[in-house]
Amino acid sequence: MAVHLLYPQFLNDRVPQEREAGLKMGRRVLAACDEFWLCGEKLSAGMRAEKAEAEKLGIPIQRVPSSSILPASDQGEQEKYGEGISGMEEIKLC
Repeated sequence: MAVHLLYPQFLNDRVPQEREAGLKMGRRVLAACDEFWLCGEKLSAGMRAEKAEAEKLGIPIQRVPSSSILPASDQGEQEKYGEGISGMEEIKLC
């Protein structure tokens, strides 16, 4: 479950109360997970909070290095998914 892709569909990340609500909901979803996948080496504040929550809950953390994450253009995702991602610089897949 990639909540960082789900919640911005109906919450505005630029409104502090809505951002905090999304982060809180993401941590609640995490409690139902068997693993936490951490993609890339650069961690946002939200990623650090989720990592801390996973550690607190005893959920195994799987690290996915940047070298395993390819830009959409390298994977042919544009042809696979159509114009829906044309405005994105890259899509990270884990």
